[in-house]
Amino acid sequence: DMAMDDSRQRVVNLLYGLMVQFGTFSGHETELDLQMTRGELGHLAGLAEETVIRILTGLQKDGVLISKGRSISIKDAKRLEREASFPRKVS
Repeated sequence: DMAMDDSRQRVVNLLYGLMVQFGTFSGHETELDLQMTRGELGHLAGLAEETVIRILTGLQKDGVLISKGRSISIKDAKRLEREASFPRKVS
């Protein structure tokens, strides 16, 4: 549904930004040792914790990432980058 698509977009954008800023490249993966709860991620994305958990599970099933505790391994950074979208400034 549209609301879940928008929520997924918010989480993808957040993860992409965190990956670029704080990610540590390790082999074929990018590690995000965030030390943040899913609730804190939800707060940053403007979403409920349960929604973030569902979206992370979906991204894991899609092979984009592996989520363990407060650590996230980005398995497919190129796909995450393709899915991320940011509003363009209108001139």
